[in-house]
Amino acid sequence: MIWRREIDEETKRNLTAAVLVFAATLSATPVFAAKEKEESTSKANTESISKEVSAKDNGERTIIDHAGNEVTLPEEINRIVVTDTLPLPSVLSLYLDSAEKLVGISPVSMSAAKAGLLGELYPEILDADTSFFENNESLLTLEPDLVFYNAQNKELGESLASAGLTAVAVSVTKWDYNASDTFDAWMDLLADIFPEEKEKAEAAKEYGEKVEEEIQDKTDELKDEEKKNVFFLFNYSD
Repeated sequence: MIWRREIDEETKRNLTAAVLVFAATLSATPVFAAKEKEESTSKANTESISKEVSAKDNGERTIIDHAGNEVTLPEEINRIVVTDTLPLPSVLSLYLDSAEKLVGISPVSMSAAKAGLLGELYPEILDADTSFFENNESLLTLEPDLVFYNAQNKELGESLASAGLTAVAVSVTKWDYNASDTFDAWMDLLADIFPEEKEKAEAAKEYGEKVEEEIQDKTDELKDEEKKNVFFLFNYSD
């Protein structure tokens, strides 16, 4: 934990953005997606969706999530559950610079947190509950202010809404597996949900574009025989 405290702010911002880009890239690959692909849309549509936010006099706000649902958010969001969108706990932890609000995550996300850097940077994430997974009765005992779920899992979204929970759909395929567009869409959605952190979303998007441009510059001239084969292993068993 000493290392975490000694990181200067510029380095931390770059690290945060870099890991967010990586997490969004993972979320945009087919291994994290359901079998049916959602309808592709343009980045311009992403930006227009993000602008459809309204505020009420009592502090509540209404946003449009990635499934096109109007969701009314409570004034304060202090308890968050992430169900089946696997990279989202790491994105939220970095975006909020804390995992204290994450009271429930999937067992797969927990395994990743324990095995990787996330559990070291934000050890409080290891206290999140995993027993609730897709079980509304157990989930209700966590008293979440907000529940995130995969936009393709419509049945789960309907179940959460029927239970009276505030549920926000997050898509991993809506932007046709384009990592850059997916990343921007996630940042826009988080900026809508946590407007006090909006500057982080813009900074992360700018940094992501910079990284994408640098990669493009270095790979544009590569010949086919110079390109490396890459194998992504999502799961295995003995």
